[in-house]
Amino acid sequence: MTKPLLRAGDIVAIPILDERVILGRVLYVSSVFKDLILLGVYALVFDVPTMPDALPRSFVFEPIYTSSIGVRKSGWEVVGHQDISDGERGASLRITGGEVWVEDRRLRAATDDDYKDLRQMVVFGYPYLRKKIGEVLEKSQAASIP
Repeated sequence: MTKPLLRAGDIVAIPILDERVILGRVLYVSSVFKDLILLGVYALVFDVPTMPDALPRSFVFEPIYTSSIGVRKSGWEVVGHQDISDGERGASLRITGGEVWVEDRRLRAATDDDYKDLRQMVVFGYPYLRKKIGEVLEKSQAASIP
């Protein structure tokens, strides 16, 4: 097995369309599902890749599953690291293939209640991630215009 490009807890600078970067945090890197990561994105935009002194307590949208291939192809840069807490590990709780998983551990077959309470794992490509980030930036700019 090859060493993963990213580790859970890595803070990454994600290039956005206007040559700036927005910060994200890798919450989970799978060793079962090839190239899969769970990524949270902060409302922090910089002109150059930067690790701030403090990170916000929440993300601008629900963390999404995406491929680490986008990292390799799109020039993401790791700017810092903050260990994942036990509570943050729970962000990966989901239904995958009719089963309940957290990180790379299968917990059980999904019940009807699980389907009501848990999200199903959907993996989005890098173009979707860029689009989602763009929508958030547009809303935040619109909100700041007097």
